[in-house]
Amino acid sequence: MNVTEQITRGTIEVPAAGGNVTVEISVERNPEGAPVELTASFRRTAKDGSTQYFGSAQAGPDGSVGLYLSATSTPLPDGLKGSLLAAVLKEAAAVFQPETKEAAE
Repeated sequence: MNVTEQITRGTIEVPAAGGNVTVEISVERNPEGAPVELTASFRRTAKDGSTQYFGSAQAGPDGSVGLYLSATSTPLPDGLKGSLLAAVLKEAAAVFQPETKEAAE
């Protein structure tokens, strides 16, 4: 039976108008310790302290990346969308190809 372990890598703060966006990163590994999937969730924290999850992303060891943003959330500026995708790509590079981490930065 293939059992996986969930490892939380931490959060990345991305400044946004009206509050902050936190990118929560989790890495799933197989029993040998090799990463099999990176998952990110996006959470906006408003100035009043309220929070809202508005999207997620998945990345695989084959280079595939999926970005999902909720259509019902407050519209996001294109620059913020690009920042979210860049954060996911940077973390995926660090997880799946640690030797390329510096190149992704």
